[in-house]
Amino acid sequence: MNSNRTLSLLLTLVFLSAAAFAADPEGDAQQPRRGLPDELKLTTEQRTEMDQLRYQHEKGMIDLQAKLRKAELELEQLQREDDPNTKKIHAQIESIGALKTEMALKRSDHRLAMRTILTPEQRQIMMKREGMRHKRDDRHDRRGDRGPGRPGEGPFRKN
Repeated sequence: MNSNRTLSLLLTLVFLSAAAFAADPEGDAQQPRRGLPDELKLTTEQRTEMDQLRYQHEKGMIDLQAKLRKAELELEQLQREDDPNTKKIHAQIESIGALKTEMALKRSDHRLAMRTILTPEQRQIMMKREGMRHKRDDRHDRRGDRGPGRPGEGPFRKN
């Protein structure tokens, strides 16, 4: 059950991030990509290069996502056996972890490759924007699983 939630969350994040960088099929080539600020003022060459990088990245990620899903299904099958083999289960978990690591590395490499297309001024704009996004995310994450209210309040607080 937990691996299903993890997979669902992972796929949702992948699809949302892919959608954020997807080209607008009804827009023209002079319009910036969704998710990229207008103030970047990307050139046609930059857009073309980013499109090519994005295509290659997404194509590779599809293969990895399929491998990951298959590995997770295999793990579920191993765990359902009447006499589960701990060594096989642990090996499968290691395999899943390696796939997730590979995916994270490829996302990082893609992001860095996209940055190399930008001018120093454009990178500054992106870094500033990413910094604001991370601050928002940090404020949201501080509450963690405590639920509503002040820190320490919630269903698991000791009285």
